[in-house]
Amino acid sequence: MTDQPERTNLIDAPELLIQAAPSSPPWLACDLEVVGVAELVGTLIAARRTGRLEITDAAGARSLFFESGEFTGAASNHSADRLGEVLWRAGRLTLDQLMIAAEGVKEGKMIGRALVELGFLQPGELRRALIDQAVQVFQAVCVEETGYAIFRADLFHKNPIRFGVSTKKLVESAVASTRGYRELVRKLGSLDRPVDVITPVAKEPLDERATAVLQLVASAKKKELTGRDIIAKANLARVEGVRALLTLVEMGCVRMRASAADEALRIKRLCAAINLAMAALDDAGFGVGAQVREHFDSPPPAFEEALANLTLERPIDENGAVEQAKFIAGGQQAMIKALEAVLDDALLQAADTLPELLTQKVRERVKALGA
Repeated sequence: MTDQPERTNLIDAPELLIQAAPSSPPWLACDLEVVGVAELVGTLIAARRTGRLEITDAAGARSLFFESGEFTGAASNHSADRLGEVLWRAGRLTLDQLMIAAEGVKEGKMIGRALVELGFLQPGELRRALIDQAVQVFQAVCVEETGYAIFRADLFHKNPIRFGVSTKKLVESAVASTRGYRELVRKLGSLDRPVDVITPVAKEPLDERATAVLQLVASAKKKELTGRDIIAKANLARVEGVRALLTLVEMGCVRMRASAADEALRIKRLCAAINLAMAALDDAGFGVGAQVREHFDSPPPAFEEALANLTLERPIDENGAVEQAKFIAGGQQAMIKALEAVLDDALLQAADTLPELLTQKVRERVKALGA
């Protein structure tokens, strides 16, 4: 066995363990689900602390530097925070210019130098661009909701920037940005759902960010991408990415599909609704339940595979239907369409056969199930 240096636990949660060597303990450490970055920065301002705030999430790490509570610079290994991407999002570079400059970076040049040499950026504009980049990183970490943060005292940025604006105002701007982001997500829904293209050509002109997102969705043929995947691949900051995706949804270019968990729940609710409707038909007599079962056993070709291993001779097993969906073409979506057709048939037969009041009660109970 090799001797490991003794470490102190900073955070010890079921899915999160942060440790540090006792010789260099951080001033603070926290889970971002407990305390947001904006609140942490507010604490550093009030305490006039000097050091580095490290924010680590699933995609990488960012650092914010402070001197006596004032923001002096940032560092990041997120691709969306690179200088070229920041300038592109701000409309100061075209996508073509960004790609040309990226070739210069491959040759070992810094992106800023490559942009100046290519004439895409004037030498005097470089400092302003670097300031904008640092502010973008600052705002990006403030909308981060998962991961953890550690502040280490007395660590300095190697090239500190004087922003000409107080850190408090940056925080206020970031908080406003965070509120705007949450409102966009509220309208769009979970970013962890797959995105499907409805039409690859927009009826109205799109900006470059929305165009880039639409091209990514349209080209994702083999592997379905979630909204979060697409924003990351497009190298868009979180707010710009969500805004571009929402624009495409509202224009009818793409749709956000339900997550796998949502689809599984939908299957279970449909099964429960079918079982309820069949029980009502069987209780009423007239042989209508048998007619629905006959249709079920001889479905249209489009639904044959989905319904092959299910039966209405007894209540449909909800979990069995979810498992069956894993092995059919079209997966859970195909199972949902087949079960919706079965439920529609059962409700139609109920409307034709049962007393109106009983039919209404069945429909109300089906609606209450969320089917």
